[in-house]
Amino acid sequence: MSRRAAFTLIELLVVIAIIAILIGLLLPAVQKVREAANRAKCQSNIRQLAIAAHSYESAQGRFPGASAWNSGRFSPLFVELLPHMEQAALYSQFMSGNTSGRNTPLPLMMCPTHRNRETLANSGYTTYGGNGGTRPFPPDLSPLDGMFHSTGPDSLPTANQSAVRIVEVTDGTSQTLLFGERILDDGVLNSFVANKSNLYTGQGSTGWWDPSDPPPAWVNNFTAYGKWAPPDTYSACASLLDSQAPINSTGSGLSHPPYNVPMPNCDPSTDPSCQSQIDAWQQASYQYYANNVLKWSQKQNLYLSRLGAYGSYHISGVNVAMVDGSVRVLSASTPTSTLQILSTRKGGEVAPNY
Repeated sequence: MSRRAAFTLIELLVVIAIIAILIGLLLPAVQKVREAANRAKCQSNIRQLAIAAHSYESAQGRFPGASAWNSGRFSPLFVELLPHMEQAALYSQFMSGNTSGRNTPLPLMMCPTHRNRETLANSGYTTYGGNGGTRPFPPDLSPLDGMFHSTGPDSLPTANQSAVRIVEVTDGTSQTLLFGERILDDGVLNSFVANKSNLYTGQGSTGWWDPSDPPPAWVNNFTAYGKWAPPDTYSACASLLDSQAPINSTGSGLSHPPYNVPMPNCDPSTDPSCQSQIDAWQQASYQYYANNVLKWSQKQNLYLSRLGAYGSYHISGVNVAMVDGSVRVLSASTPTSTLQILSTRKGGEVAPNY
């Protein structure tokens, strides 16, 4: 009687081990392929934005403004580009005063590598921004040295500013940024602004801000600046990036330092000294917050530089489109000095290799 051939236990374990090793080798390869596809899609998105901007420039003789400010009507950069992105109907809504479409998901406006991209896209966010020069925020202090700034009768820092013409890019269209990527989900930055009304009022208060030096009213939560059609007012310049902060900069340094001394672990009903320990702890915490109250004058540059920082979740760096329409990758280690050179359209600087 013949016996049926079968794996021994050892042979089975060896086979399982080999399969596990092969899967372990395969997963990183799959992830690399997926990221390569996402990076290519992101580059295609930003290239399409550059094409839309050039289509606008061909039709109007100028690039669009960062926001067209005309007697209370604000039309941000990406809204102006809608007709050149096959979104003429959505553009018509905005021009008729109907801004209900500002949360419309536009796949072209979202990098496929960004975290929570589907949720963000469905709420009208974008991971892209235009080159606002060295400092687009706040708009009334902008040096107007980038590719996009506010325009129209109510523009800032001066009235009746005109948008940029391509002949004004004297640094070279291949050496000047047009669009770039940014990171949206910076919890520290969001928390920083969310607490802007939390003022310190004295003993018993753990407020963030010195009431004599709080953030101004125009400072919005970062979510207001992440929309492709941001809310009107100062936020209408939200579509802009700047070169004040390093690539992938976060809100580090903006958070309020917490009081990390734990409350005494005792019971006043059984320990006569416990209540005095708790009282001393409370007094120390009040004094700590009084000594560490935040001042807007000390934090505004950190906030403004982070607001317009370039960034991405790509391993290779951040995708950018130059004024000539070419798409490049800037390494996360690119010096801010190089970013500043690439951000100005007529600074006369020579960009190093990057």
